[in-house]
Amino acid sequence: MKPYDVGLICGRFQTFHKGHEKLINTSLMLCDRVLILIGSAQEYGTERNPLNINTRTNMLKTVYGDNPNIMIYGLSDMTNENDICPEWGKYLLDNVDRYIYKNPEVMIYGNDESRSNWFDKKI
Repeated sequence: MKPYDVGLICGRFQTFHKGHEKLINTSLMLCDRVLILIGSAQEYGTERNPLNINTRTNMLKTVYGDNPNIMIYGLSDMTNENDICPEWGKYLLDNVDRYIYKNPEVMIYGNDESRSNWFDKKI
């Protein structure tokens, strides 16, 4: 048994790289199940988001196959790509609840301090 039931990773995966692979592999070591939400799912063909959601999902499945412990879903932006606020954190957790019906025990992410602004510090 692993320390956590469900871990969460949220990223755009434009394109999939070794850092993403390390996050997912770490999650698989720590968690029985890993929920991966691919952000900016509604956008593609731009400089910042060149790849569509199907391409990004397929990149992950090429590496991890149909691993039953990995759940991959697209997540559209709440308003725009820069919604770095507690409302975004609530939006994120509301979407997580659609797939696993509870909050994840742990969120795994890289060196990105903006994620600390996703959740209300008073809670």
